[in-house]
Amino acid sequence: MLKKILCLLVLFMFIFPLYSCVTVEQPPVTPPNDGIIEDPNNNQTEDPNNQTNQNQPTGGVEYQVSLVYNKKLYIPKDGETITIVWSDDYAKYTKEIDSTGYAKINLDGEFRVYIEETLEEYTYNPNIYNADNDNPIVEIELLKIAKVSKGNGTGLYKEYELSSVGTYRANLTKGKNKIYYEYQPTQAGWYVIESMVNIYDDLVNPKIDIYEGTFAFKNFNETIDSGGAYIKGGYTKNFKWVVNISEQRLGNVFTFVVYAESKTGIYPMNVDFKITYEGEYYEYGIASTVIEAKEANFKTKDYAKDKYTFINTDGGTGNYYGGTTNGTGILDGSKFKYNEETGYYHLYDKETDTFGPILCAKISAPCAYYDQEGALNMIESHGNKNLTVSDGTENYKQFIEVDYTYACNSDGVCYVTQELMEFLQKFSISQRLFFDGNGFVESTGVFALEEDQWLFACGYYIEKE
Repeated sequence: MLKKILCLLVLFMFIFPLYSCVTVEQPPVTPPNDGIIEDPNNNQTEDPNNQTNQNQPTGGVEYQVSLVYNKKLYIPKDGETITIVWSDDYAKYTKEIDSTGYAKINLDGEFRVYIEETLEEYTYNPNIYNADNDNPIVEIELLKIAKVSKGNGTGLYKEYELSSVGTYRANLTKGKNKIYYEYQPTQAGWYVIESMVNIYDDLVNPKIDIYEGTFAFKNFNETIDSGGAYIKGGYTKNFKWVVNISEQRLGNVFTFVVYAESKTGIYPMNVDFKITYEGEYYEYGIASTVIEAKEANFKTKDYAKDKYTFINTDGGTGNYYGGTTNGTGILDGSKFKYNEETGYYHLYDKETDTFGPILCAKISAPCAYYDQEGALNMIESHGNKNLTVSDGTENYKQFIEVDYTYACNSDGVCYVTQELMEFLQKFSISQRLFFDGNGFVESTGVFALEEDQWLFACGYYIEKE
């Protein structure tokens, strides 16, 4: 019995130390929370209603924007906040200009670039800056807002008097929603008045009423609510007015009224606009020569729409006015050649020395590269002399409005003869459609060499496959 008791004591003494070496881990105690997972590096919570910078790409490249005034980097003043926006069709991303003068962000894609705030002393064109992975660096050129010399802008004969070309701001309020301006050109030449309202915000639609005359008598001419930057189907359509001033017209004044429609009805709102001098203009002499058509003795045949497609001269089929380009954007004259046997220009293959479809010009139909709504036979209104070219020496009014309009088919196009090609070239030059990268057609993303700009109105039919 004693022997058994001793055995049990020995066994107990052996097991107890082993048990005391075992550690049993308990699960950690989780503190109560409100369902918000806090970032240990940031004590601020994110506003779920703010979609700006949501889902910002983690890869991509570094995009950079700076502001430049007078070719010098602009640094925001103390207390001044300038926010840069990169936007596409799905989201927008923002970053403030820092104290070094730059806004930088990592992105991946193609973006429109503009400034979120309205600057007090400066403005810019918000509709011309873009960035992508291959071109991520953007410099936005700031324009100083010019001071108005005198006047109060409340009505005719009470206008703000503008003493020079430059950039101006119309601040519209409920009580003063139309502002009157007067400008007297000091030299002959081409002048442009164009609004610069953000087409991506798409909240304000600017308009301008044009008056002509003297200081003592002002005659209403027209209302312009298009011609400048816009997005197809958008609310905002910038105005653009182009006028040529002859030596004989110096001394006259131009009165114009700037106003706008608001999608939200919220005032105040700004319409920034610029007056620019585009170059010399030579008025026609005592009498311009009326040009008669000698080769328009034909009727262009109709092409069945279910069998043929009309191709623009750069290979596209879309409407380029407004930016809906779908071709190369290059008007290449080497692809077309005059055929003496037919008397028309044709698509031409240099390698095989063969002629293809006949080249056509849009005369009573809107040009794909030039005007979304107008047509060449409707381009001239009383006093504007748009169909008088070659420094005012050649009048093509009857040539286009009668002779070549008659030669058109039901689509409003006609075959391009030698004399029609010559007119189109002269017209393009007189209207500055291509002007060192700043021409009206070039603003749609379409370019041509000097000798090829006549192709702006042209295209050809091909059979559908």
